[in-house]
Amino acid sequence: MGRGKPGIKITVGDGKTILKAYKLKNGILYCHVEKEGIIKSNWGITFEKLDLMLPSFQPPDEDALKFMLRLDDQRGFISAIGVSFVREPEDIVKVRKCIENYYHHEFKYSKTNARLRCPYIIAKIETEAGAENIEKILDVADGAMIARGDLALQLSREEVPQKQKDIISLCNKRGKIAITATEMLASMEENIEPTRAEVNDVFNSIVDGTDAVMLSGETSSGKYPAQAVHYMNRITERAETYFEKIYSRKTSQNLQRIQVLREGSEKLIEDTTARLKERWQFYRKKGEKWASGLYHDKYKKSKEQGTTDRICAAACELVEEQEFKAIVASTASGRTIRMLSRFRPSVKLIGIIYDERCRRKLLLSNGVYPLSIGTKTPPADNTWKNPEAVFQRAAEHCIKDKLLNKGDRAVFVSGTPLGYYGQGKVNILQIKTFSIKSRKGVNNFTAK
Repeated sequence: MGRGKPGIKITVGDGKTILKAYKLKNGILYCHVEKEGIIKSNWGITFEKLDLMLPSFQPPDEDALKFMLRLDDQRGFISAIGVSFVREPEDIVKVRKCIENYYHHEFKYSKTNARLRCPYIIAKIETEAGAENIEKILDVADGAMIARGDLALQLSREEVPQKQKDIISLCNKRGKIAITATEMLASMEENIEPTRAEVNDVFNSIVDGTDAVMLSGETSSGKYPAQAVHYMNRITERAETYFEKIYSRKTSQNLQRIQVLREGSEKLIEDTTARLKERWQFYRKKGEKWASGLYHDKYKKSKEQGTTDRICAAACELVEEQEFKAIVASTASGRTIRMLSRFRPSVKLIGIIYDERCRRKLLLSNGVYPLSIGTKTPPADNTWKNPEAVFQRAAEHCIKDKLLNKGDRAVFVSGTPLGYYGQGKVNILQIKTFSIKSRKGVNNFTAK
């Protein structure tokens, strides 16, 4: 067959094999091989600048998700669920609706508890459409994973680093989880040490503000999985030490960084609120009650975001300017902690959680010590509606676990209603001191 006019580029798998189409005849696409490589069963193919993917979240995906949720109810191991090839917010809405309805109908959770206990839903950004719609996607997702390998198959390679930085920055401003993934230590699939360029890649993504870095082929099919984890851990520890050195306490750079992040968040609030309101009204007119309720809840939170930002920024500025050992925050869903974590305070950030599922989810938030102080059921006497009672219990656990000591001062952030009683509004900031008093030979933990 003679060569035809060069056509569209086709990438197989992760880009190790590249074809270029030149003729379509009788349903057969003829290609030239531009880059030789091995092709394995069930590998995906990407057509340059074309979106030929099937609609997201097909029935087999739903069956697999429900199978996981059923196992999770027995063993409790799922903290986050990644949604692949997200192109628009509706891809996330479908998954969230499935999970919440499953919890509500199968496990008999109330609708409020089903939403609180829903695992984090992370949007994998690996398509051009996903990158373009990232702000709308983050309206309904809990975070974004920048899958650089697949993203580079739809964008030019030199575009991907900028997209990565932009998405991390946007997640930081909005208090969303940012995960950087794909080919971070790719050479370790075959070699026992990473390249210097890979070490720089991991290091810089952490300094840029990503909450987590992820290994894939290095640990799933590579020759040196344990060594890959070891190197990743070493790099992250060194990067965090470097970050702390630059933004050490009581420095103008640290306070300036907090101010810049808060101002950046403020600029997004108006657009986000307007977008959420538009989607809420759209689904209400269509009569889709669940989606309308989801967007309405997020619209109300967005309207209160300015207050949340100011309280959380004030807490972080306080601990940078004065001698405090920690920020202690009460949270039902984890949102308050995420709003604090994005400022990267240079003291311990202790999240007071009322449910083990929520505690595990906070492990993805940078610098957070998640501390569970309760069970799924509220106290019979309703005493924990009182912020003082909540902090009293928090003090007991912090001292018992040696997170804080007698005489340590902390900033306490919370909202009302508290904990078990629903997702509250962040409206409390208090300065507390931990102390221990002995009564009749029994240690009692008190917070003043």
